[in-house]
Amino acid sequence: EAKQSGGGMGWHRAGTNISYRRNDYVYSKKKEGKPKSYYTLQFLFEPAHNRDTCYFAHCYPYTYSDLQLSLMELEADEQRKPLVTRTELCRTLAGNRVDLLTITQASPELRSQEQPKPSILRSA
Repeated sequence: EAKQSGGGMGWHRAGTNISYRRNDYVYSKKKEGKPKSYYTLQFLFEPAHNRDTCYFAHCYPYTYSDLQLSLMELEADEQRKPLVTRTELCRTLAGNRVDLLTITQASPELRSQEQPKPSILRSA
């Protein structure tokens, strides 16, 4: 928090000696019966400031605002715009949009130009 309050670095990748490996612990689901392994994420982190508060996440946070920005950029992209339809499905209790994205083939006119087919993958 020290860097964030003093000018803001925001979320960033940090740590050394990062490893993710299967450990010695196993579990089994009753229906399947086959043993499954647990995994361990291990890393070394040294804070830059004494007594600072640091937050850890397995991946960068992807906020609702990030999602909305990505969707607006997608709608503004003239090449992808014909492939995607964004429809408001409903609103959350907080009033936020819940969008339905329909991704489909380009029109026959666009297909006849033999351009590579764009791909879009969004996960929230």
